[in-house]
Amino acid sequence: MSMGITHSVAPLIQVRNLVKNYHQEQILKSIDVSIDEGDLVSIIGPSGCGKSTFLRCLNGMEILDSGFIQIDGITLARSPKAKTDKSDAQFSNTAHALRQHVGMVFQALNLFPHKTLLQNVMLAPMVVQHKSYDEAETIALNFLDKVGLKSIAHRYPMQLSGGQQQRGAIARALALSPKVMLYDEPTSAIDPTRVDEVLDVMRTLDQEGMTQIIVTHEMRFAKDASDYIIYMEQGQFIEISDEDEIFINPKDERTRQFLKKFM
Repeated sequence: MSMGITHSVAPLIQVRNLVKNYHQEQILKSIDVSIDEGDLVSIIGPSGCGKSTFLRCLNGMEILDSGFIQIDGITLARSPKAKTDKSDAQFSNTAHALRQHVGMVFQALNLFPHKTLLQNVMLAPMVVQHKSYDEAETIALNFLDKVGLKSIAHRYPMQLSGGQQQRGAIARALALSPKVMLYDEPTSAIDPTRVDEVLDVMRTLDQEGMTQIIVTHEMRFAKDASDYIIYMEQGQFIEISDEDEIFINPKDERTRQFLKKFM
């Protein structure tokens, strides 16, 4: 299935014929999509339909079985006959380069518990980009300020709420100055009263022009904040539509049935 939005310039993200299998089960089925720089895209759909796997492929964390992913000029590609051994040096090297352009925030609140919030955010610039301590500290404080956490930079994760920890994880991903941010159900593990503080960070980043792809069950956020929404089911992109149309007049019956649960 080939789907996408009309683009006037070359898209920042291009995916063609993406296939991913687990134990001979096809999880992603020839996915095609193009995403422009600055877009905020929400991916919705039932659990187990391949949403998280798609994000992990975009970040080079999964070996493609076949297909083509290009982000900011960096290409991951694999033919159906290629080896899928994770020791494949070329794929690993390209995936490593890709991850310096693509930040990812997971469901789990996975800050290092033995490091302060500031130390967590400083780590990537120092290890990946070989920044000095002072440079990394300046970068980290800047992004902690952006997500509203600079005043508590020296606290440890156990001293933070779930919403604060997830905002810290966003700051950590931003510290490498990525072109794209990916979020895998970023609010699912936090108290419902803290959800908006995380979503507000994404809204701010959208206003600043950050390209963002969000796997979410937060339908209100998807409707209010997205440039467009992708409905996914059984490893396929069933429908791509703008945030109003997909809720008011979905084109596909499968989309309609899914959204009935939330309307």
